[in-house]
Amino acid sequence: MFARPAPRKMIWVMIVAVVAGAGVLGCRAGAGKPAPAEELALTDSDAGKTFYLGDHKSVTITVRSNGSIGYGWSFEKITGDAIVLDGEESKDNGPPAPGDSESTIYRFRVVKAGEASIVMDYTHRDSSKFTTETRTFTIVVDQAP
Repeated sequence: MFARPAPRKMIWVMIVAVVAGAGVLGCRAGAGKPAPAEELALTDSDAGKTFYLGDHKSVTITVRSNGSIGYGWSFEKITGDAIVLDGEESKDNGPPAPGDSESTIYRFRVVKAGEASIVMDYTHRDSSKFTTETRTFTIVVDQAP
């Protein structure tokens, strides 16, 4: 007995299935390896910890303060020369009302391999010499950007 040739429609279905399967497998091959993050995003709850940077080119620290009653975070200093302050921005967390909080985002740029500590103080704007709290973030840069 001889086998009958497969109809053209059946051949196209098989080709589409093979191509689609190869595409899915190709997508899965890259899964599990996230793209390197350009920015390390920290918050005030990350204070006191040490962070090791690999491919990161910048660090942001977002801190919440109670600006409506005069308290806020201020960038005090960086010890070490692996990063530099690259700017800051404040944003309200809602409509202004007594006791509401606001956020300040400090941006730091990685300039070279090494270690740096970022020190921030929580003070009242009328008594800047009185610090109620100090937080330190330690950054270790493995390689220069």
